Amino acid sequence: MSDYLTEEEQIEAFKRWWKQNGALTIGAVVLASAGYFGFGAYESAQEKAAQANSALYDELVTTVTAGDDAALTAAQQQALTAAADKVLAADSTGLYADLAHFHLAKAAVDTGDYTKAQKELEAVINNSKTDSSIDLATLRLARVKAATGDTDGALALVARAPSDAFTASYAEVRGDILQGLGRLDEAYTAYDSAVSALEKQESNGGMRANILKFKMDNVSVASTAPVLPSINPHGVNPHAMPEGK
Repeated sequence: MSDYLTEEEQIEAFKRWWKQNGALTIGAVVLASAGYFGFGAYESAQEKAAQANSALYDELVTTVTAGDDAALTAAQQQALTAAADKVLAADSTGLYADLAHFHLAKAAVDTGDYTKAQKELEAVINNSKTDSSIDLATLRLARVKAATGDTDGALALVARAPSDAFTASYAEVRGDILQGLGRLDEAYTAYDSAVSALEKQESNGGMRANILKFKMDNVSVASTAPVLPSINPHGVNPHAMPEGK
């Protein structure tokens, strides 16, 4: 969202997006939220440090940013893979490696290759020396699993306790998955936990807390909506009480 929008305008923009897209499949919903609050600031800070010290990583970032946030072309995908391979050959377990795997995972998601995305994220989880990288990879892996329909696996991943910086994001993803499954009371509780975590970090939780409260309102309204009785082909309501009862 534009930096020139006020906080209120950003919240209203998100509300409009949510109303239009909130009923999409669980995979689409979770992946959309991944882009919205994916700890881009964390990656940005890490990437700046990496670019200052590694020509190899600079080559990778140049390849990724060539598309101006658009999906990479086939040629750019090949260039990204080649650049990432160079980074991983020089540093297979450090920060450069983590960031290379994150870029490869994102590119895989953009093309719908969730198997490759899962492989790249698992490489970070299994090999990284940085706790924050492991937390972020676990969070993104949960989104990937949800997108493929493995909601049980996704929920298991975000059930673990991450570092404080990721507590709210883990709870929000739990809420998004549960909301997609129709488990609205549980989704409400998860969103509420996310708000509480944010409010511990800053007064009132900031804009993210307001958006989470909007999600809480949505699931609360949905959970209390009346269920229309089903009608059989003969026009008889099977849930109706017999006459005289």
